[in-house]
Amino acid sequence: MKKFFTKNLKNKLITLAICAALYLALILISEFTWLGHTYLFHWTIIKMYGFSWVIAAVFIFFNGLPAALAISVGNFVGTFLGHYLGTYLDRQAYAQITPDMDEYRKMYILYETNYPFEIWFLTVLGSLLLGIILTIIFAIIARLKRKPQTENS
Repeated sequence: MKKFFTKNLKNKLITLAICAALYLALILISEFTWLGHTYLFHWTIIKMYGFSWVIAAVFIFFNGLPAALAISVGNFVGTFLGHYLGTYLDRQAYAQITPDMDEYRKMYILYETNYPFEIWFLTVLGSLLLGIILTIIFAIIARLKRKPQTENS
């Protein structure tokens, strides 16, 4: 059991440091820049980044290092992509609102679409899936490279 925890320890620590640096960077950006007052950055800091850092830590613990890096990078990129692209798409949707528009349609445009969150969530989910696939591929490659054990050893 001890070998399970210490196996690949150097790579686990490096991955943990990279993931922690990405989350720390987002926290610092959210707390000490004007972006902290924007919707997505404020929401993600309150919701603790959807606890994606817990998922990354679990992957690191179980040697899923590509998945841990992928979800951390996906969260970092998704936060910025969700903010900037989502705000742009929101503005495009708001520009469609006219004074003579049906009230139901106005409410739909104003409240039913949340592009920043949707883009962030899909980016994190996509990166998580990519990371899991990469983890599986790397595990298969590692098994194929391993020499077959002889019966005497």
